[in-house]
Amino acid sequence: MSGIEVAGIALAVFTIVVNGLGRMTEGIQTMKHWKKYKRELEKYASRLDTASTTCSQILTLLLNDIVPSDDDFESMIAEPLGPLWKTPVYEERLRDRLDQSYKPYLRTIQTLAEDVKELRKKLGIDASGAVYRPWVLPQSLILC
Repeated sequence: MSGIEVAGIALAVFTIVVNGLGRMTEGIQTMKHWKKYKRELEKYASRLDTASTTCSQILTLLLNDIVPSDDDFESMIAEPLGPLWKTPVYEERLRDRLDQSYKPYLRTIQTLAEDVKELRKKLGIDASGAVYRPWVLPQSLILC
């Protein structure tokens, strides 16, 4: 093998190494973006958990003395738009308790439930909290 051939091979190998290092650098940058993304998701998860806890506590205070059955009480907390909320006795007691705030309360709860349902759908999370589409990342959630 001549010196020119060796130089050509060395140049080719050098180019491959440089390209490989470039790709590794891109990979490292991607990993940094994913770390940032992970931190952002953790923040959102924390905020959503806080909001969920707050909502549950508000519903607990709201339903106290309105719903005598523990089973119904638990079901109503778990399903803010479930069928038990339409029980005439509970609906009447709730309307009496909230008075003028009843209609705004209903609108707020319905909007909140719809937003959570849409968010779960976009994230691919079922009602139990399990991820059923981990390979799909909605465009609206891509941060970088």
